[in-house]
Amino acid sequence: MSRLDTVVSRGLLLFMVLFPYIVIIDNIYISRTKLKWFVLTMFATFLLIVLMLKWLRKEVEVSTYRSPIFILLGIQLVLISLSTILSIKPAISLNGYNQRYEGLTAWFSYFVLFFMIYSSKIPLHRFRSLLRISVISSVFISIIGILQHFGVDYIISEYGNSFGSRSAAYFGNPNFFGSYLVLFVILSSYFYLIADTRRDMLLYFGISCIHFIALLYSGTRSGWIGTGIGLLVFAFILYTKHRNSIKKFSLLAVAFIFIFFLISITESSSYFGRVMSIFKDANSALVDGNEHAGSSRWYIWSKGLPLIKDHPLLGSGPDTFAYVFPDDPVGKEKYMHNPDIIVDKAHNEYLQIAVTMGIPALIVHLSLLFFILWKGRKAILDAGNNDILLIAVLLSAVLGYMAQAFFNISVVTVAPYFWLLAGALGAYSDRSRLHPAKKAEKREGHSSNRVEDIGNIV
Repeated sequence: MSRLDTVVSRGLLLFMVLFPYIVIIDNIYISRTKLKWFVLTMFATFLLIVLMLKWLRKEVEVSTYRSPIFILLGIQLVLISLSTILSIKPAISLNGYNQRYEGLTAWFSYFVLFFMIYSSKIPLHRFRSLLRISVISSVFISIIGILQHFGVDYIISEYGNSFGSRSAAYFGNPNFFGSYLVLFVILSSYFYLIADTRRDMLLYFGISCIHFIALLYSGTRSGWIGTGIGLLVFAFILYTKHRNSIKKFSLLAVAFIFIFFLISITESSSYFGRVMSIFKDANSALVDGNEHAGSSRWYIWSKGLPLIKDHPLLGSGPDTFAYVFPDDPVGKEKYMHNPDIIVDKAHNEYLQIAVTMGIPALIVHLSLLFFILWKGRKAILDAGNNDILLIAVLLSAVLGYMAQAFFNISVVTVAPYFWLLAGALGAYSDRSRLHPAKKAEKREGHSSNRVEDIGNIV
């Protein structure tokens, strides 16, 4: 690994650990989105400079630029750039709508993160150490969320303190917190499975349970669906390719089920009812066409889908959904209980892309992600025993996030983690990237020592 790759790995470690905690607190008011957008763009700029140095030193393989992943990423960036130039609100599309900040600059930053981890030659054991430290540090975010549920909360987000007992931690909205936890519930379960000492098994078992409790207290049904799908995929891979881990995984699954019923009982069965409402709302929307279904998402989707035909090729411009969504005070009052509410997101990431960036951008976006998933599946079939688990958990986390995105929105506070994991899945699914790590694996012996992990990064 070159010195520049070492710089990248250290930078990624600091970013993944510290990013959720970056906030400005003025009295009890917390401003998170704009600051994190600024930090994200600055970090992406730093990585872009490193990438240019790597290119000048010829440290990036030519084959990387010829790969389907790079080509699809480049096409999507071009489409988003054209959508921004021809946007109905170019200034908004450049940096994003107020309190969202997911314009061209944010998307470009996502792609820089993705490409850096995809193209950098970070050994597998170093990347595992990076993930391990991120998982350990993330537990404090979940603890903050759990405390919020019980009223220990001195923070008010940009959106106000209007979510009742639903936890949001430092993400400002329970839905965003839930999408973050989809990734970290799945990642923490991986470290529980590979723990080789009783102490580490208990540590990661506890971290996994804390993340799961925080996920329940977020009340985010899309997060529950994404986590469920991700864990089921993970379990299926274990059953078919790594059966000696099934017993440990089953124990964790039983713990999750026990926690769910215990919390549901103590909360007057409200969580059980919320789970059942997923199936009730789906039936109500599909059979009866009830636009109240899914926290009024069906109403937003029914009004949003026809907008695609207005700008089918390049969309209305990144983050301009608020400017094209119909002004319908009667409908908003009926389905959202507020005639003046501004609907600035489609509450479906794929619909959001189609409306604001165009159908071609959505096709390329899905092609990129499904190609990465296909590479991951192929790698699992071919990989060695130790490689399977890491690739499997990356694939499961990416798929879980994609599932929750059907009911949720992309935000700058969470999306960077998704793109980093997607880039890692693309990178480590490459057979040539796995072999060098196997030598290090033998030297390292699957160590779970946190001090050694920090040493691996530094």
